[in-house]
Amino acid sequence: MAGKAAVAAVLTAVCLTGSLSLGQQPGTSYEHLKFLEPFTGDWVGEYVAPSDLGPVKKGDHVTVHASQRWALNKTFAIKDFQLEVNGRKIPATHEIDGWDENSKKPVHWIYSELGVGSGEWTEVGKRIVLRWSLDAKDGKLEGTSSAERVDENTYVFQAVEGTLGGKKLPDGPKITMRRKTGTAAGDLWKEYCDAYAGNWVTTGPLGADAPELGWSKGDQMTYRLACRPENDGTMLVGEGDFRIAGKDCNAKVRSIGYWDPAAGQIRLVASWSNGAIEEAVIQGKTARGFTGTCTLKCPGSPTFRGRFRTRHSNADSYVITFLDGPRKGENLAEWKREGLKSKKLLDSKGRYERRRAPSSEEQKAFLDLAECLVGVWDCDLPDLGKVEHAYRWRIKDRFLELAQKGGDGDRHAVVGIDPQTGKPTWWTYKEDGTVNVMTATPAGKGVWNLESVENGPGGHRTMSATLTRVDENRLDARVTACEPDPDGITGRTEVYRRRK
Repeated sequence: MAGKAAVAAVLTAVCLTGSLSLGQQPGTSYEHLKFLEPFTGDWVGEYVAPSDLGPVKKGDHVTVHASQRWALNKTFAIKDFQLEVNGRKIPATHEIDGWDENSKKPVHWIYSELGVGSGEWTEVGKRIVLRWSLDAKDGKLEGTSSAERVDENTYVFQAVEGTLGGKKLPDGPKITMRRKTGTAAGDLWKEYCDAYAGNWVTTGPLGADAPELGWSKGDQMTYRLACRPENDGTMLVGEGDFRIAGKDCNAKVRSIGYWDPAAGQIRLVASWSNGAIEEAVIQGKTARGFTGTCTLKCPGSPTFRGRFRTRHSNADSYVITFLDGPRKGENLAEWKREGLKSKKLLDSKGRYERRRAPSSEEQKAFLDLAECLVGVWDCDLPDLGKVEHAYRWRIKDRFLELAQKGGDGDRHAVVGIDPQTGKPTWWTYKEDGTVNVMTATPAGKGVWNLESVENGPGGHRTMSATLTRVDENRLDARVTACEPDPDGITGRTEVYRRRK
């Protein structure tokens, strides 16, 4: 059944919503959401699976991570969630809670690799209970989740009554969630670990001579590297084996990657048994990989320094490319996960399987748009002042997260494919409780037509616009229609410039 990995993540995830104080007076919605207050912060739980469910097999060790916070002056609560099965991560969810003025109920929105969904909260005795549903490719996924507080640092979670396409799913186990301590690393580090933990291999010809090491350009090499998180996830440790076909000049490699909180960057160092040293700094994230700088030091050879990027075609393969220097544009290596067979990814025990949906025109259209958006953009509006849009991946290749600051108020948005329309869609949440849904339709290379519908305390509004990518550092958004339009924004063009 396609999507089983995401089913397990959603069934375990949905309901663990929480908060982080912003030091402001909370918005009016907070009075209706404050029952979530005890579930704030970062949490972790563990259990041994009592039965098979998707990629989780009976007897597997599963770790549950939930990071929860308030947003937009406590008008909405936001949570990010992920499972680890025998040390290997499976798809995450990004979830939002708010107050629906129309239904007068606390509501819940779900964004996961499996699809998009929603639900409603109720309080039952000491428990908070969420009844939810999600539109998945295999049908509607529904269930009931609950959380019961034990003390300020502990609560118990369970997902039950799950069905997928009308077929009953096993009830989930009771999971004891405990509050994490210490300072969390940056999101860049978390995304990096998600992308590169595991077993990898690259093969092919060497691109340069290293005579002191006995290597010649064109030699056929095989390099295997196993990367695993250590020290409570603060390090990514690698052990490598490098071999040259037909030559006795092999090498062992030991690497360590870590988050530098002062610089807000990832630093990596690899020591080779033949005396070579690799150093790298990961400085940023693109829609399909990472960018950084590297230094390669080999005995008897000039030190190489340059910029590089990694580009992922999917979660199981990526290419490293030099961006400057004498080898500009050259691919250093193409890495693939080991253990892949018939599109199945197994862990070291041969038990964990993940399936990825094949690429589609809809997915390609979304990734093309996401490639343009990832990063920080600035716009200076004549009536509202400076506006900042910061886009980053929240669930790789599935959903972007947008944080807006300035203008007419801060906003939080999720950008992904709406399973009902198949179009790239923004779901935007505003501080006053307004929810805006905007879809994008490709209208040529680097051009998208936008249509939005907005509902909130200010009433109902629709808007049409055109988004144009002028170049990699400029986006123009022209409003073509707005109803009602008390501010006269129809015909206005907003110019967004990428922050360098």
